[in-house]
Amino acid sequence: MAHYFPMILLHCKEIFFLKINYLSYLSYGLFPLLMFAASSSIFPDMPSMSLYYLSIFITSQLVNGWTSTVVATEIMTGKIGNRLLYPVNYRLQHALFRVASVMTVIPVIAVVIIPLILLGKMPEFASENLPIWFLSIIISIVIQFQISMILGWITTWSERSRNVTMLWFSLLQILSGVMFPLSYFPKAILEALFYTPFPYFFYIPTVILIEGDHHLLLPQLICLGDV
Repeated sequence: MAHYFPMILLHCKEIFFLKINYLSYLSYGLFPLLMFAASSSIFPDMPSMSLYYLSIFITSQLVNGWTSTVVATEIMTGKIGNRLLYPVNYRLQHALFRVASVMTVIPVIAVVIIPLILLGKMPEFASENLPIWFLSIIISIVIQFQISMILGWITTWSERSRNVTMLWFSLLQILSGVMFPLSYFPKAILEALFYTPFPYFFYIPTVILIEGDHHLLLPQLICLGDV
């Protein structure tokens, strides 16, 4: 595994070089971060809402990625031919890039969390939930990566695959718990959502962190097996 580390660092440099893509990537977590700030001031008697949106911010930064866009671009521009000649498996190349993207957002998360801790504004949560949350995050990242690879490969059949990707991200914003807790949905709709991949991106890890319900790992693992 050690010989992959230089490749991960190279991908980190590539991500920082493409500053527009990096900023676009970080902007995905802007809404829950703003909601965290708003809920802290508007609903001071509901600390659970502040913790929810802060957890969604952290989770979305770690789990979200742009693998589908990169794969689609490589196919449309013909660069995939060169990629396939690399001595490293094509899927592994993008997996290493995905690891690099996670590493690049950790400083951003630290910039948000450390001042909250120093100022005593950090919402309280049960620290014993962190190991289960961390495992759930890893599962979510793998689910996101698998689906992103599928979305990217659709370009092989149609150059309009980016429309599919845009539709996917639009649905993800609403149905993954980024905009509001999925528990606000009627029970029947919420149960139906659990048969889709959307809750397993951000909502399930967030609920695990807040409530410590480790039983939610099972449906998340089932979703991972399906993709």
